[in-house]
Amino acid sequence: MHAVHPPLMILCKSLAAVLASGCTMVVKPSEYTPLTTLRLAQLMTDNGLPTGVFNGMNGVGASSGRFLAEHPDINKLVLTGGTEAGRIAARPPPACSPPDPGIGRQDAGDGVRRP
Repeated sequence: MHAVHPPLMILCKSLAAVLASGCTMVVKPSEYTPLTTLRLAQLMTDNGLPTGVFNGMNGVGASSGRFLAEHPDINKLVLTGGTEAGRIAARPPPACSPPDPGIGRQDAGDGVRRP
């Protein structure tokens, strides 16, 4: 038995940045390790995280991952996984914005002042 759970550690690295920036997130855990994410979602809800901030979506990676990657309301993707996740990441839809190197800055280098 391991003292840590790698899928939880990977999720928390992204989760901290998303919550600190005031954004919401949709998490699609691996179909092999969904219980950790479901438990984290329950703990967040039980401890006062507003509804809709942390959203879980179960499913098989190839189909549900592609659904998220192609969804017009998803602005950023963080993918962790095998070859299929890499293929999804290699062809982002036009609706997704490019990675933002200025996260946390009021001016991300594009001249637009953000709150």
